[in-house]
Amino acid sequence: MWFQRKFQINNTKIFFLHIPKCGGTSIVKAINNSLGKNRLGLIKGKGNNPVFFVNPRTSRRCAKLLGDDPLEYRKRILAYNMSINHCKFIYGHFSYSEKIFQEFGKEWKFITILRHPVSQWFSYYFYETRENADRRITSDLKSFIESERARLMGNSYVRRLTEGISPTNASSDEGVKQAIENLNKFALVGILENMDIFAKDYQSLFGAKLVIEHNNKNPVSKFQQKDQITDEIRQRVEEICQPNIRVYESQLKRI
Repeated sequence: MWFQRKFQINNTKIFFLHIPKCGGTSIVKAINNSLGKNRLGLIKGKGNNPVFFVNPRTSRRCAKLLGDDPLEYRKRILAYNMSINHCKFIYGHFSYSEKIFQEFGKEWKFITILRHPVSQWFSYYFYETRENADRRITSDLKSFIESERARLMGNSYVRRLTEGISPTNASSDEGVKQAIENLNKFALVGILENMDIFAKDYQSLFGAKLVIEHNNKNPVSKFQQKDQITDEIRQRVEEICQPNIRVYESQLKRI
Protein backbone atom coordinates (compact mmCIF):
# COMPACT_ATOMS: atom_id res chain seq x y z
CA MET A 1 0.00 0.00 0.00
CA TRP A 2 1.33 3.46 -0.98
CA PHE A 3 1.31 6.34 1.51
CA GLN A 4 2.51 9.92 1.27
CA ARG A 5 4.22 11.46 4.31
CA LYS A 6 2.11 12.97 7.05
CA PHE A 7 1.83 16.61 7.98
CA GLN A 8 5.07 18.04 9.26
CA ILE A 9 3.04 19.80 11.97
CA ASN A 10 1.29 17.09 13.96
CA ASN A 11 -2.36 17.49 14.98
CA THR A 12 -2.48 21.05 13.66
CA LYS A 13 -5.48 22.57 11.91
CA ILE A 14 -5.02 26.06 10.53
CA PHE A 15 -7.69 28.48 9.32
CA PHE A 16 -6.30 31.48 7.48
CA LEU A 17 -8.81 34.31 7.13
CA HIS A 18 -7.52 36.09 4.05
CA ILE A 19 -8.33 39.79 3.97
CA PRO A 20 -7.87 41.00 0.37
CA LYS A 21 -4.65 42.77 -0.62
CA CYS A 22 -2.83 42.05 2.64
CA GLY A 23 -0.20 39.72 1.24
CA GLY A 24 -2.30 36.63 1.82
CA THR A 25 -1.33 34.86 -1.39
CA SER A 26 2.32 34.80 -0.32
CA ILE A 27 1.38 33.66 3.19
CA VAL A 28 -0.81 30.84 1.91
CA LYS A 29 2.01 29.52 -0.28
CA ALA A 30 4.42 29.69 2.65
CA ILE A 31 2.00 27.87 4.97
CA ASN A 32 1.36 25.19 2.37
CA ASN A 33 5.10 24.65 2.05
CA SER A 34 5.58 24.56 5.83
CA LEU A 35 2.90 21.89 6.13
CA GLY A 36 4.32 19.82 3.33
CA LYS A 37 1.61 20.49 0.73
CA ASN A 38 2.52 17.47 -1.39
CA ARG A 39 3.12 15.20 1.60
CA LEU A 40 -0.13 15.41 3.53
CA GLY A 41 -0.70 11.83 4.55
CA LEU A 42 -3.13 11.10 1.70
CA ILE A 43 -3.95 7.55 0.76
CA LYS A 44 -3.62 7.25 -3.01
CA GLY A 45 -6.97 7.23 -4.78
CA LYS A 46 -9.05 8.12 -1.71
CA GLY A 47 -9.37 11.83 -2.57
CA ASN A 48 -9.23 13.01 1.04
CA ASN A 49 -7.86 16.49 0.38
CA PRO A 50 -6.64 18.05 3.65
CA VAL A 51 -6.48 21.56 2.15
CA PHE A 52 -9.58 23.60 1.28
CA PHE A 53 -9.69 26.93 -0.53
CA VAL A 54 -12.84 28.93 -1.23
CA ASN A 55 -12.71 30.47 -4.70
CA PRO A 56 -14.06 34.05 -4.42
CA ARG A 57 -15.57 34.27 -7.91
CA THR A 58 -17.15 30.82 -7.80
CA SER A 59 -18.60 31.40 -4.34
CA ARG A 60 -20.02 34.79 -5.40
CA ARG A 61 -21.68 33.11 -8.37
CA CYS A 62 -23.18 30.35 -6.22
CA ALA A 63 -24.32 32.82 -3.56
CA LYS A 64 -26.05 34.92 -6.23
CA LEU A 65 -27.75 31.82 -7.62
CA LEU A 66 -29.13 30.97 -4.18
CA GLY A 67 -29.99 34.57 -3.28
CA ASP A 68 -27.45 34.63 -0.45
CA ASP A 69 -24.83 37.15 0.67
CA PRO A 70 -21.40 35.86 -0.49
CA LEU A 71 -19.75 36.12 2.93
CA GLU A 72 -22.69 34.40 4.65
CA TYR A 73 -22.61 31.68 2.00
CA ARG A 74 -18.88 31.16 2.66
CA LYS A 75 -19.51 30.77 6.40
CA ARG A 76 -21.65 27.71 5.65
CA ILE A 77 -18.88 26.30 3.47
CA LEU A 78 -16.36 27.03 6.23
CA ALA A 79 -18.38 25.27 8.93
CA TYR A 80 -18.81 22.23 6.70
CA ASN A 81 -15.10 21.91 5.92
CA MET A 82 -14.04 22.51 9.52
CA SER A 83 -16.24 19.54 10.41
CA ILE A 84 -14.31 17.21 8.09
CA ASN A 85 -11.80 15.15 10.03
CA HIS A 86 -9.05 14.99 7.43
CA CYS A 87 -9.20 18.71 6.63
CA LYS A 88 -6.08 20.41 8.03
CA PHE A 89 -5.74 23.80 6.32
CA ILE A 90 -8.52 26.15 5.17
CA TYR A 91 -7.96 29.54 3.59
CA GLY A 92 -9.85 32.15 1.61
CA HIS A 93 -11.78 35.40 1.71
CA PHE A 94 -14.01 34.52 4.65
CA SER A 95 -15.44 36.69 7.42
CA TYR A 96 -15.48 36.05 11.15
CA SER A 97 -18.26 34.00 12.76
CA GLU A 98 -18.59 33.75 16.53
CA LYS A 99 -20.62 30.53 16.25
CA ILE A 100 -17.89 28.94 14.17
CA PHE A 101 -15.19 30.14 16.57
CA GLN A 102 -17.06 28.76 19.59
CA GLU A 103 -17.59 25.42 17.88
CA PHE A 104 -14.16 24.97 16.28
CA GLY A 105 -11.83 27.43 18.02
CA LYS A 106 -10.19 24.78 20.20
CA GLU A 107 -9.58 22.45 17.28
CA TRP A 108 -8.55 25.05 14.68
CA LYS A 109 -5.93 27.80 14.98
CA PHE A 110 -7.34 31.04 13.55
CA ILE A 111 -4.73 33.26 11.90
CA THR A 112 -4.74 36.31 9.62
CA ILE A 113 -2.57 39.12 8.24
CA LEU A 114 -3.18 42.86 8.33
CA ARG A 115 -1.53 45.51 6.19
CA HIS A 116 -1.31 49.24 6.79
CA PRO A 117 -4.85 50.27 5.76
CA VAL A 118 -3.82 53.14 3.48
CA SER A 119 -1.45 50.89 1.52
CA GLN A 120 -4.10 48.17 1.44
CA TRP A 121 -6.73 50.64 0.18
CA PHE A 122 -4.58 51.88 -2.70
CA SER A 123 -3.47 48.35 -3.60
CA TYR A 124 -7.09 47.18 -3.73
CA TYR A 125 -8.17 50.17 -5.82
CA PHE A 126 -5.47 49.72 -8.46
CA TYR A 127 -5.95 45.95 -8.54
CA GLU A 128 -9.69 46.36 -9.15
CA THR A 129 -9.12 48.78 -12.04
CA ARG A 130 -7.43 45.97 -13.99
CA GLU A 131 -8.88 42.76 -12.60
CA ASN A 132 -12.27 41.21 -11.69
CA ALA A 133 -14.29 42.19 -14.74
CA ASP A 134 -17.58 41.69 -12.88
CA ARG A 135 -16.64 44.31 -10.24
CA ARG A 136 -14.04 46.39 -12.06
CA ILE A 137 -13.53 50.00 -10.93
CA THR A 138 -13.78 52.33 -13.92
CA SER A 139 -13.62 55.70 -12.13
CA ASP A 140 -10.41 57.68 -11.85
CA LEU A 141 -8.90 57.88 -8.38
CA LYS A 142 -9.99 61.45 -7.63
CA SER A 143 -13.62 60.65 -8.45
CA PHE A 144 -13.62 57.24 -6.82
CA ILE A 145 -12.55 58.38 -3.34
CA GLU A 146 -15.92 60.09 -2.85
CA SER A 147 -17.92 56.95 -3.70
CA GLU A 148 -19.70 54.57 -1.33
CA ARG A 149 -17.44 51.73 -2.40
CA ALA A 150 -14.38 53.78 -1.42
CA ARG A 151 -15.84 54.28 2.06
CA LEU A 152 -16.57 50.56 2.41
CA MET A 153 -12.98 49.77 1.48
CA GLY A 154 -11.94 51.97 4.39
CA ASN A 155 -13.81 49.83 6.94
CA SER A 156 -13.19 46.44 5.30
CA TYR A 157 -11.23 45.10 8.30
CA VAL A 158 -14.19 45.82 10.55
CA ARG A 159 -16.66 44.17 8.16
CA ARG A 160 -14.49 41.06 7.76
CA LEU A 161 -13.89 40.67 11.48
CA THR A 162 -17.39 41.27 12.85
CA GLU A 163 -20.91 39.97 12.37
CA GLY A 164 -24.24 41.63 12.93
CA ILE A 165 -22.70 45.01 12.09
CA SER A 166 -24.23 46.57 8.99
CA PRO A 167 -21.92 48.15 6.38
CA THR A 168 -23.26 51.59 7.36
CA ASN A 169 -22.29 50.98 11.01
CA ALA A 170 -18.94 49.34 10.34
CA SER A 171 -17.16 52.66 10.90
CA SER A 172 -18.74 53.11 14.33
CA ASP A 173 -16.97 52.73 17.67
CA GLU A 174 -19.08 49.63 18.27
CA GLY A 175 -17.92 48.04 15.02
CA VAL A 176 -14.25 48.81 15.61
CA LYS A 177 -14.45 47.53 19.20
CA GLN A 178 -16.03 44.23 18.11
CA ALA A 179 -13.44 43.76 15.36
CA ILE A 180 -10.58 44.25 17.82
CA GLU A 181 -12.15 41.91 20.37
CA ASN A 182 -12.63 39.19 17.76
CA LEU A 183 -9.13 39.63 16.36
CA ASN A 184 -7.69 39.23 19.87
CA LYS A 185 -9.14 35.68 19.90
CA PHE A 186 -6.95 34.64 16.98
CA ALA A 187 -3.97 32.42 17.69
CA LEU A 188 -1.77 34.54 15.45
CA VAL A 189 -2.20 37.95 13.76
CA GLY A 190 0.57 39.12 11.49
CA ILE A 191 1.47 42.56 10.23
CA LEU A 192 2.59 42.64 6.60
CA GLU A 193 5.18 45.30 7.33
CA ASN A 194 6.69 43.02 10.02
CA MET A 195 6.81 39.62 8.32
CA ASP A 196 9.97 38.58 10.17
CA ILE A 197 8.06 38.75 13.44
CA PHE A 198 5.12 36.83 11.95
CA ALA A 199 7.43 34.07 10.67
CA LYS A 200 9.12 33.82 14.08
CA ASP A 201 5.78 33.64 15.91
CA TYR A 202 4.50 31.07 13.40
CA GLN A 203 7.51 28.85 14.05
CA SER A 204 7.05 29.19 17.82
CA LEU A 205 3.36 28.27 17.54
CA PHE A 206 3.55 25.48 14.96
CA GLY A 207 7.15 24.32 15.06
CA ALA A 208 7.70 24.83 11.35
CA LYS A 209 9.75 27.35 9.41
CA LEU A 210 7.88 29.84 7.23
CA VAL A 211 9.65 31.02 4.07
CA ILE A 212 7.69 33.94 2.61
CA GLU A 213 8.10 35.01 -1.00
CA HIS A 214 6.35 37.87 -2.78
CA ASN A 215 3.49 36.66 -4.99
CA ASN A 216 0.42 38.08 -6.75
CA LYS A 217 1.95 41.42 -7.73
CA ASN A 218 -0.37 44.33 -8.48
CA PRO A 219 -1.00 44.78 -12.23
CA VAL A 220 -0.43 48.54 -11.81
CA SER A 221 3.24 49.29 -11.13
CA LYS A 222 4.38 51.27 -8.09
CA PHE A 223 5.54 54.04 -10.41
CA GLN A 224 2.11 54.26 -12.08
CA GLN A 225 0.38 54.31 -8.70
CA LYS A 226 2.64 57.01 -7.29
CA ASP A 227 1.99 59.16 -10.34
CA GLN A 228 -1.73 59.27 -9.47
CA ILE A 229 -1.57 59.65 -5.67
CA THR A 230 -1.40 63.31 -4.71
CA ASP A 231 -0.97 64.54 -1.12
CA GLU A 232 -4.63 65.61 -1.14
CA ILE A 233 -5.82 62.16 -2.26
CA ARG A 234 -3.62 60.39 0.30
CA GLN A 235 -4.98 62.59 3.09
CA ARG A 236 -8.55 61.80 2.02
CA VAL A 237 -7.82 58.07 1.96
CA GLU A 238 -6.34 58.31 5.46
CA GLU A 239 -9.64 59.82 6.61
CA ILE A 240 -11.64 57.08 4.89
CA CYS A 241 -9.48 54.36 6.43
CA GLN A 242 -9.76 55.48 10.07
CA PRO A 243 -11.83 52.41 11.14
CA ASN A 244 -9.27 50.04 9.61
CA ILE A 245 -6.39 52.07 11.03
CA ARG A 246 -7.79 51.72 14.56
CA VAL A 247 -8.00 47.94 14.12
CA TYR A 248 -4.51 47.78 12.61
CA GLU A 249 -2.93 49.88 15.36
CA SER A 250 -4.52 47.69 18.04
CA GLN A 251 -2.54 44.75 16.64
CA LEU A 252 0.70 46.69 16.39
CA LYS A 253 0.60 46.87 20.18
CA ARG A 254 0.51 43.06 20.37
CA ILE A 255 3.70 42.35 18.43
